[in-house]
Amino acid sequence: MEKSYSLLAANHLNLLDDLNKKNLNFSSVHVDLTDNYFCETLGISILTLEQLAFTELYDIDVHLLVENPTYVLKRINNLKLRSFTFHCETITAKDFNDLTFKKTKKGIALLPETNLGLLDKYLESADSVLFLCITPSLLPNNSKIDAVNRVKEFQNLFPNYQGQLTIDGGIEESQFEDLAALGVHNIVLGKKYFDNFIK
Repeated sequence: MEKSYSLLAANHLNLLDDLNKKNLNFSSVHVDLTDNYFCETLGISILTLEQLAFTELYDIDVHLLVENPTYVLKRINNLKLRSFTFHCETITAKDFNDLTFKKTKKGIALLPETNLGLLDKYLESADSVLFLCITPSLLPNNSKIDAVNRVKEFQNLFPNYQGQLTIDGGIEESQFEDLAALGVHNIVLGKKYFDNFIK
C-alpha cells in the first residue's frame, strides 16, 4: 500500500527540504487545490504546484476541490502530473467521462457526507476512487468518517470495480492493515505521520 504525503502538512517555509528529508517514506505527493467555495479551506497555491511539477522530483497527485475543475484544468493540464482527481459533486458524469489525458491518470472523489451511489456513472472511466474521510475546514476539526467502513460499503455497492482506491484524511496507523487487506492502493497522510521520520 502506497503512502502519499499531503503537501498541506509540509513545512511551507522550506518545502523542498522538507520533502527531501522524508522522501524515502512516501511514494507520491498529494496536492489539494481548493477555492474556499466548494469546501471551506484554502489549499496549495497553483504557483506552488507548478513550481514543484517543474522540478520533476516527485510524482504528484492533484486533488481538485474546486467549484469549476475544468476551468482550473486549463492552466495545469500540461504539467507533468501523475493524476487528477475530480469530485462528483462538482463535475457531471458526462464531462468527467469525456476527459482524456495522454499520461495522467483520472480519478473521482466524494465528500464524507456524499452517498456512494452517486459514483455509479463515473466509475466506467475512473482509474481511481478517492474517499475523503475528513471534512475540509479552515480550522482544525475532528469531523471524520471511518475509512474501513467506507471502503467496505463501496465494495458492497460496486464489487466489480477494478480501479485503485485511495483514502484521504483522518487515517490512523491502526487502520493500515485493514485498509491494505481491503485492497486500498494509496493512503494520504500528513504531518502527524511523516514527522516521525525526521532525524
